[in-house]
Amino acid sequence: MQHFTHLLSSNDPDILLASLQAHVALVRINPSKLHLSGKLPGSAVLNLHFLALSQGWGSKEGGVGLFSCVVENGCDVAASQLGSTLHFEFYYECGLDNAKNLNATSLLGLQVIHIPNLHLQPKYLVLLKDLIDKYQIPSELKFSLWTRIRYTCAFPSLSTRMQFSCIQILAFTVLMQSSDNHEELGAFFSNDPKFMNDLMKVLQSKNFILDNIRSFAILDLGYQFAVISTPHERSQVLNVPNIVSNAPNRVFLLSLLQKAVISLTTMKAYPIALL
Repeated sequence: MQHFTHLLSSNDPDILLASLQAHVALVRINPSKLHLSGKLPGSAVLNLHFLALSQGWGSKEGGVGLFSCVVENGCDVAASQLGSTLHFEFYYECGLDNAKNLNATSLLGLQVIHIPNLHLQPKYLVLLKDLIDKYQIPSELKFSLWTRIRYTCAFPSLSTRMQFSCIQILAFTVLMQSSDNHEELGAFFSNDPKFMNDLMKVLQSKNFILDNIRSFAILDLGYQFAVISTPHERSQVLNVPNIVSNAPNRVFLLSLLQKAVISLTTMKAYPIALL
């Protein structure tokens, strides 16, 4: 798990994606290691990493949703400005002794880091270090800040945005399998309440979308069905039943499942996660 923690901090999206895929694979190849709830045991630190990675660019206050990020011309000028702006908030508390040692005025209470056009910054790791030093970022928030920087820098390019969209979807898949904490999933849906709808839009869209993104979307839905069907179901958090009960979505998923079954006899490559 310590190795995963280091790999998830990589600035290379390919390494990051491969690490998440490896973690998903652990659930498949080690069923004997699973909890009774059907989830792979994970550390609290790792689960917070997965939560940070799964949040993408979406937010209840008007963030950029998953579907807009994976289609060409899906973001207008306002959304592009929002996606390329680093906005990070945290609440800082310190004792009087520590406050006296701070270079700036006392960093107490709500702190806001707001940097537009982050992709124009020349060195992201140097920026991270400068922000950590300037704002005295607590150790438990450093990964979240670094993740916000990675996503923000990736936004202006459609190709890198698609890569990080794959990362976002897989991170949520892993979070479901690794976390017993309902609060983490609740925080995710509070931040991005339209995520499930976006997954369905990705699958049904006739626009060009990377096959990997569609495959990971199916994989994610498949795992969500598995989670809510366990004895320790969390349907009060996951809204999969509501989405499936929608008639058009139900017909589409049935058609998708039929294609998956046909692909088993024709030997054509096709995502079969829903099986």
